Amino acid sequence: MNRTYPLALAFSLALFALPVAAQEKSAGEHVDDTWIHTKVKSALTVKQGASINIEVYKGEVQLAGFTGDADAKKRLPEAAARVSGVKKVYNQIIVVDSGRTAGEHLDDGVLVTAVEAALADAEPTSFSAKVNTEVNKGRVLLSGFIDSEAERAEILKIAKGVKGVKEIIDGMNLKSDA
Repeated sequence: MNRTYPLALAFSLALFALPVAAQEKSAGEHVDDTWIHTKVKSALTVKQGASINIEVYKGEVQLAGFTGDADAKKRLPEAAARVSGVKKVYNQIIVVDSGRTAGEHLDDGVLVTAVEAALADAEPTSFSAKVNTEVNKGRVLLSGFIDSEAERAEILKIAKGVKGVKEIIDGMNLKSDA
């Protein structure tokens, strides 16, 4: 029997477990959340009419983003809630006027980058991996699952300090075990 196969398998499993351990979820919870994410994304792609972020933490689903379709704010969370395995749905969908000029679209893209960079540079830890950033006409929507209210306060403080931010919308949810 080739002795490198069991060693390679153990190494591969260890590499898979490292990011899972860092996320405070078991390997099974990680796989379950990935599967729920896939099923929710599939359920929302039909006539979605919006670019919505989907985050899943231990079976809880967060939908966040801007849409010009007022009906989507109600319809999309209802569709997500019908997906097998979903325990709870957080609706962080914001309805906005659908029209943005090319210049506003460009400015919003630059602002996303600036906010994400500020969150990535945060000391002692980077918040960019935990927080999704969406911008519409200078309005910044921060979403994702966070560990504590102290973390929320720090993230909001950092984002408010970025030049060009007109408004911060706090769409972050505490992790269910926080």
